[in-house]
Amino acid sequence: MKQRYFSIRVVHLIIVAAAHLLTAVLIGIYAYHAWAVEEYILLGALCFLLAAAFLANLYAWVFILWRVLYPVESLIDILYTAVPFRPADLQPDGRSSARIGKLAHILETLQENTRRLEQAAQALKVQKEYLQSILETIPDAIVTIDTTGQIQMTNAAAEKTFGYPAADLVGLNVCSLLTDSECEQFKQCMEDYLKTGISTLIGRLQEQTARHRDGTLFPVELYVSELRYNSHRIFLGVVSDISRRKSAEAKLAQYLHDLESSNRELDDFAYIVSHDLKEPLRGLQSFSRFVLEDCAEKLDADGKDKLQTIAALANRLETLLDTLLYYSRLGRTALAVRETDLDALVREVIETLAISLKEKNTIVEIKQKLPVIVCDHVRMTEVFRNLITNAVKYNDKDGNIIEIGTVAGHPRAPEQTVFYVRDRGIGIAEKNLEVVFRMFKRLHAQGAYNGGTGSGLAIVKKIITQHGGDIWAESKGEGQGTAFFFTVPQQKEKGV
Repeated sequence: MKQRYFSIRVVHLIIVAAAHLLTAVLIGIYAYHAWAVEEYILLGALCFLLAAAFLANLYAWVFILWRVLYPVESLIDILYTAVPFRPADLQPDGRSSARIGKLAHILETLQENTRRLEQAAQALKVQKEYLQSILETIPDAIVTIDTTGQIQMTNAAAEKTFGYPAADLVGLNVCSLLTDSECEQFKQCMEDYLKTGISTLIGRLQEQTARHRDGTLFPVELYVSELRYNSHRIFLGVVSDISRRKSAEAKLAQYLHDLESSNRELDDFAYIVSHDLKEPLRGLQSFSRFVLEDCAEKLDADGKDKLQTIAALANRLETLLDTLLYYSRLGRTALAVRETDLDALVREVIETLAISLKEKNTIVEIKQKLPVIVCDHVRMTEVFRNLITNAVKYNDKDGNIIEIGTVAGHPRAPEQTVFYVRDRGIGIAEKNLEVVFRMFKRLHAQGAYNGGTGSGLAIVKKIITQHGGDIWAESKGEGQGTAFFFTVPQQKEKGV
């Protein structure tokens, strides 16, 4: 039916076109006649009608050819073949129903694709906002650039760090944020990396000097990584402003320098005082001894006792001055480090103390073989001698066992080898665990536990500190024994 209707329409259009053509021919004949008799007004009217008839005829033939060459069914078929699937339930009878079904399927598919595109666009928008919100919360500046150094994206921290609004940063060349020398270095590094794949910048944390918008230079810590997607290469830089840290480091370095100067001055003062006081002290000792020897018959018992007290106090003061002089010398002389077998060193110390250990019924146990380290052999010998002597001295029991060894993973120095000397003596109250390392500090009366100057542990601490180590005491309380722990970081041997 539709095919027949279409044929009738085409025949009708052909007849109309033929009529238009015949009319144009007749108008042309009359126009020629008007021209011959010089009726120009009539000629103009006929020419106008002739043009109209020609255009109407042209339109009719174009329409006929278009309908013949490109029927509606062909256009529908072209669209239909572009659809990736055909619905199984759209199988109507007749060509008209088929065309309607095809059009309906095309519209349905277009609507479905439009909906999917809208969903994808919305998801992409949400993901972009989520990523941007994460970037905005990062305290460090984030800057992404392409292979030419042009900035593609930043975060709020970058605006604050460099002083540029986000709109001004994007599109700017990254060299605007660097010094001239570092810009040239960056360009060379990027060029080498893109050619060879080898870089001294990518994947490494480095300190650089950045440039603020106002021209101020400031130190930064920079880490650059590469991101690739499809054929694109993007470089992401994480920039941390370390101005405050550098300022704090400079102040700390100045404080350490001042502290070292102060300590040197104190050592010099102690050395001078202890050295200069010895001369008048020797005179006091000599004159008190002369008086006792030359005037003994003229002095009563009380006078002799006072002179003897003066001599004893002078001797004690001399001992203190000798100790102070030695202590000051520790800070004035450098360490003479060399490779030292601590196991052999400790056994030598035990051998030299054999008599006093036997008198005190004390046994020294080396729990495991001690390592070989680089240290000052003489001063490390003094450390173990003082600690062992201290353990022997401060014991109120009949017999004592002193343990010497190493321990790994101690909470105070988990990554170092920790040495220890542990006894079963009188112990130390918790409040005095730091006090015992002070110079001339004794926790007991002068005559108790065979006296002493109270300098042994202070000297030990200074020697360990000179080696860059740490020393501390641990005790469960009085009567529970004491353990002295210390570390000795590896020293660099001279000539190595």
